[in-house]
Amino acid sequence: HLRDALLAVGAIGAVAAAVMIAVPGLVVTTMFGTPYRPAARVVGILALTSATVGLVNILIYFYLSRRSRGALGVWAGIAAAAAGIALFHPDPSVIATVMLTVSATMAVALVLPTLRLPALVSGGTRGRALPP
Repeated sequence: HLRDALLAVGAIGAVAAAVMIAVPGLVVTTMFGTPYRPAARVVGILALTSATVGLVNILIYFYLSRRSRGALGVWAGIAAAAAGIALFHPDPSVIATVMLTVSATMAVALVLPTLRLPALVSGGTRGRALPP
């Protein structure tokens, strides 16, 4: 069921992001060592981005399982991320913000069509394709 998968992945992502936002320096120094401590300033943004990409991943697999062209929407996100990074890259925090913006936009764009089809979200029409 799509709703259950989104809730599970969203909850895990939210908890992981909350920890990384709360103690970014500890996360970075524990995982990579003291020389990488300056990178802690972007850990929170990247943690939110990763949690959002997890949701996008679930949605893409949902569309693929239904053989829907909606799965191709990820290519728009890839293009937007590439363009955003090419245009806005003065420092890592701006690149991280571009990625967060693109991933959040993709998550919303991919979830909206599923809201119009509540039976699909709850698994009531197993095997039926979303409209192309």
